[in-house]
Amino acid sequence: MPQSCDDIFNANPSSADSIYMIQPAGSAAPFEAFCSFVSGPQPAGGGWTAVLRAGSSPTMLGYDSTYWTTDDLFGSVSPGETEAKMMAFNTVVAHVGVRIFITAGGQTNGMIAPFTSGTSGTFKDLLANHAKTNAGSTAWAGLIAGSRLQTSTCGEGFNVGTSPNLRVRFGLLADDSNCGIPDSFIGVGSSDGGVATGNACNYSSAGCATTGDIPGFAYVSVR
Repeated sequence: MPQSCDDIFNANPSSADSIYMIQPAGSAAPFEAFCSFVSGPQPAGGGWTAVLRAGSSPTMLGYDSTYWTTDDLFGSVSPGETEAKMMAFNTVVAHVGVRIFITAGGQTNGMIAPFTSGTSGTFKDLLANHAKTNAGSTAWAGLIAGSRLQTSTCGEGFNVGTSPNLRVRFGLLADDSNCGIPDSFIGVGSSDGGVATGNACNYSSAGCATTGDIPGFAYVSVR
């Protein structure tokens, strides 16, 4: 039994995007997972296991939702623009990075956020460990047409930011200078009052002056 979609890809690189049965190490029984497959060089090439679909408003996945920290699941494995937290979130160990697509304003764009060296774990564990990614602000901004970020990156990856300031479960925070109080983000599961998933730039600065909130819908998978 394959432990992840990457195992399926390695056994058959011509596999089609679909729902497959997988059983990660430590899982009591096999379960369904949606797999997407990418041919080509690293880090994109391989099998990606869907873990999460998240919207903005209304949403079950705002920053304070307990779904980020518990084993509880909801929603369907089948792809679509409905929120879901899947079994793979808790069980599939990722070694390469996170693949995220965001639909906003009728456009869907994607990117891969590679892990920093030596990083691995389930999505749940990566959140608990505040793991870092290194896609960079240009890649994050490319997810949403017309998005804006302030000039200084204050953190990128899992559980970025500290209370009572702006925080995001997975994404990038930015500020104008010293990152004392970040006012802009792109990502999934933010503490921003207007946008849980998407882009918010809420400060009258050179980085934020031309936009406000851009809500989005995110599709998140790991490898």
